[in-house]
Amino acid sequence: RGLYAVPGLWDAHTHVLQEDSGLTTQQLVPLLLAQGITHARDMSSSLEARRAFRAWVSGDSALAPEVLAPGPALWAERLPYGDKRRQVVATTAAELASVLDSLVRDSVDFVKVYSGFTPDMLAQLGDMARARGLVLAGHVQDGATLAQHAQAGFRTIEHVDLSTFADCGVDPVPFFERVIAARFGGSTETVPGVYVAFGAAVNRERCLQVLANARTLGLVLTPTLVATFATPEDVGALDSASMPAVVRADCARFLTDFARSSPAERTAFQAVGLSLTRLAKDAGLPLLVGTDGPVFCSVPGANYALELQLLARAGLTPLEILQAATLR
Repeated sequence: RGLYAVPGLWDAHTHVLQEDSGLTTQQLVPLLLAQGITHARDMSSSLEARRAFRAWVSGDSALAPEVLAPGPALWAERLPYGDKRRQVVATTAAELASVLDSLVRDSVDFVKVYSGFTPDMLAQLGDMARARGLVLAGHVQDGATLAQHAQAGFRTIEHVDLSTFADCGVDPVPFFERVIAARFGGSTETVPGVYVAFGAAVNRERCLQVLANARTLGLVLTPTLVATFATPEDVGALDSASMPAVVRADCARFLTDFARSSPAERTAFQAVGLSLTRLAKDAGLPLLVGTDGPVFCSVPGANYALELQLLARAGLTPLEILQAATLR
């Protein structure tokens, strides 16, 4: 009848176990299942939330996706944001060892690396994690190359964003500072405009070489375009009525980034994310489907189709998108 059966889908970057989303895990998991998402990677939660979920799904009546989870994300600096229940700060070798030992005791599926690691600290973390049989996943750390992340034991890099493309002949730090100034400091620039400027500064030939090398080193990228490069026009297609109050508040803050931008600038902004994703695809870097929900205007499940559409706009074929959502 012109219909197709596919394997259960993966959301490879979600926060279904986090405690500050406004929805409980028991409320979130049906949203995933309703979209055919039978597997997910939770990308940071407290160990207590992880244990509670494991206990819940072991019950006879629980119906939930299979969730891989790292427990709290690992930071090497203290920043004044984020739910402290799902982050842990380690700035010395002794602190790193203690944190990793606690994660081993809880049998985490991997370690989420968030922010603040210098190249030397990253290498040290990699050695310690490897000695404990732990694999790493997370954000690209300032000053460290993609090759250094692979050598440290990263399996996946998360997000198509400024730091992910630092090897591509452009320093992302000044652009990040401009984003912060546009978002909070009252600068005359717009957030979309800063991203457009960053995209124009990327050396695409060099970027293809860097990303191809990352592929040979075994890295995989989760773009999460819906979390970073969705526009107000995209968000308008989502069901805002289904968003919990916390997500609606995040969404309102996200949309303020576009308050002073023109439709043409918003289109150019999204084109940057699509173009960088296309570079990764052309370099042969494997991609995964992830949404980062619930974040900004993104509710788990409801945002999944939009992520697939954005990957299609980036040039992936329907088969490649299905592979990114299942086989990969």
